[in-house]
Amino acid sequence: MSGRPPAGPKIDDVVKYMEKLQAEKRSAELSVQKFANDRDRVDEQIENLRAKRNDIEARLQMEKERFERLDRTIVRAEETLGKLVDSSKTLADFVKREISSGTPDRGAISVAVSCWIREFISNYREAGDKHRQPNGSAYPLHSTPVGKPSLDVSGQCLEQSIPHSHADRCPRLRQEGF
Repeated sequence: MSGRPPAGPKIDDVVKYMEKLQAEKRSAELSVQKFANDRDRVDEQIENLRAKRNDIEARLQMEKERFERLDRTIVRAEETLGKLVDSSKTLADFVKREISSGTPDRGAISVAVSCWIREFISNYREAGDKHRQPNGSAYPLHSTPVGKPSLDVSGQCLEQSIPHSHADRCPRLRQEGF
């Protein structure tokens, strides 16, 4: 009787049980690796989305600033246009009265037109100065490629060729507000 193995689990059963545990361990290890890879992939996607969101946020801010600049430009352009229309109506009324008076004073008409041009240029420059940007461009006015208002050169020539004292010499111009 002493040659018999003891009763209870056999060594083969213990070995099989340990092999089963090893297989489960390998399966669990693969699952851990898979979840770690999934987590890393999701982290990368999150970083990409954050970068994309930051880019979109920057572009949105630039567009908002552009929108606000254009809104201000339109308001000021409408004001300048209103001044220009009022001024041109006053000039047209003056020229009509001069012509209908029978003996138009061509010098007075010329001075009135010159004064109107000077006022137009002044309004143009004033609007450009109000909207001057750090890069030199002016809003709402169209700019030349170097960023200076396109009428500056011709405006300076016109202003230099118009004596500022014409309105002082013509009482009718003073009455009309020129």
